Amino acid sequence: MPSPRLRASPGLDRAVLRLGAALVGSLLVLSCVVILGGQSWGPVNSDSVGVLAAALASVCASYAALRNTGPMRLSWLLFALMILLNTVAASYWLADGGSDGTRSLSWSDALYLAAVVPAGVALLRYPMASGLRRAWRPALLDGLVVASSTLLLSMALGLSEVARTLTGTRAFVFLVYPVMDVVIMSLLVVLLLRTAGRLRVDVVLIASTFAVFAVADLGFALSSVRDEQLGDAYLLGYVVAALLLAGSALAAATLETRVRRLLPHLTGPVAPLLPDLAAFAALGVAVVAGVSDTAQAVLVALVLGITGLRQVLLTTTNLRLRGDLERRVADRTQELEQLTAEHRRLDAMKQEFVSAVSHELRTPLTAIRGSLELLADGDAGELPAPARPVVEMAARGSERLSRLVDDIIDLERLESGEFGVHPAPHDLLPLLADAVGSLSVLACDAGVVVRIAACPARVVCDGDRITQALVNLVGNALKFTPPGGTVTVDARRTGEALLVSVADTGRGIPPGELEAVFDRFHQVEPDDARQQSGTGLGLSITRRIVEANGGRIWAESEPGVGSRFSFTLPLADDGAAGGSDVGSVPHPVATAGPGPLLRVAVGLVGP
Repeated sequence: MPSPRLRASPGLDRAVLRLGAALVGSLLVLSCVVILGGQSWGPVNSDSVGVLAAALASVCASYAALRNTGPMRLSWLLFALMILLNTVAASYWLADGGSDGTRSLSWSDALYLAAVVPAGVALLRYPMASGLRRAWRPALLDGLVVASSTLLLSMALGLSEVARTLTGTRAFVFLVYPVMDVVIMSLLVVLLLRTAGRLRVDVVLIASTFAVFAVADLGFALSSVRDEQLGDAYLLGYVVAALLLAGSALAAATLETRVRRLLPHLTGPVAPLLPDLAAFAALGVAVVAGVSDTAQAVLVALVLGITGLRQVLLTTTNLRLRGDLERRVADRTQELEQLTAEHRRLDAMKQEFVSAVSHELRTPLTAIRGSLELLADGDAGELPAPARPVVEMAARGSERLSRLVDDIIDLERLESGEFGVHPAPHDLLPLLADAVGSLSVLACDAGVVVRIAACPARVVCDGDRITQALVNLVGNALKFTPPGGTVTVDARRTGEALLVSVADTGRGIPPGELEAVFDRFHQVEPDDARQQSGTGLGLSITRRIVEANGGRIWAESEPGVGSRFSFTLPLADDGAAGGSDVGSVPHPVATAGPGPLLRVAVGLVGP
């Protein structure tokens, strides 16, 4: 969420940002000319430029405090106080004759040290990331590993010389600045890497400020112990640091600052390795260069200790997360097992209920159908004219209910293994002709042409059950093919099996329904059961019949074009008649449709 900020016109924000950027750029150019331009003006002039840069940073920080509210306002007020103390300290040192090169302690050093307090509080209160209270320990350890490793590298670059040369309060003053800067910079870098969200320009500039401060303070300390041998180039660092802080204040005052979310761990390909890489690099340099004093030895021990503590924390955290994950997986697995057992129990109860009801319904349904047939035939007396349609409607309803009962009983027997399947070699064409012939009346009524195109072949199957499966598939195709359409039944050899297909030119099946159509009582459309007089069991029974005969079945469809149901059957040892593959023999064609109940065209058509 955005940090709270007082409203101002976008034009004012842009104007302030442009003016501030112009002033920062001008001071940077002036500083380079004064400090690096080869002029002989001396450090007094350099410090006067630094005072001017600090004054600009103080004004920008005050403006940022004015434009913000809450913790952000408090932080920038404290930053302004820090810069003010630094400015006063620099002015006091300048007035005290800072050009004598002695670098002796004075009241200016006390003011510099005092500025550390508001800076630290400002950083602690600065709204950089949410979730610090929950994940501050690993973030702190990552920062301390990077900070201690950077300090160990700084010792090799010259900070060790300062520690050996100076003693007492003087050593403390000259060492505390770079140490503090490195620690603050490291913590800010780790916070930036451990958070997610929009990039915070103000936080990046604050981290850069303390990084430049660290370099400048290291140069100041080395210049003091080496009696100006380094020159005054390091003074440019103080100017740049002040200008960076001024830029951060302008960003906080004029740009949107959204609080980033603290992540539980470092992410990305490189960031998680940063603390370890920093520690390995620092320890490697220490091993190569050697540990020459107590301060370096203490830092080596500190790097090893903090890195080890971080690894222990990571290991315990990973073990805890793994334990939580395993416990959650176990709980979820137990829940799924319980749900599965409950579903199986309910499914068994449903099947038992449906089976019992189906068997109980078969006997009274037989009596009802017989009675209705007697009434329709007039054997029980002549029916009045208005009663005849009612009896015919009742007969159709009882017939549909009988089919449903038979399907349920067949399905129950197939699932329980009681459905007798007796595979034997059979010629395929008679099976196809029987199935199509039994549906010729339905094809005529629907105005649909049924075409058979198959190669002569012998298959191993239960002829009656495969005929039943074909009747289900062809009947299903007839229901969903509009008048004038075509249903094609074909068969061809594919290796050691025969592929039988039933294709229609109906509405098709959506891709997500191609597997579900074989489930019990499944209807592609909610009103299919009412409009098509279907039970939703035909395809389920067909799949179990095909699987019981050693084959497999699947569906293919293109919505709006048609559907194709295909299944395989094992070929008999003698294979196809004539021993030829499909495509090398003529195709006998049988057609059922409007006109005669079944027309068989004994002719030859191409493959």
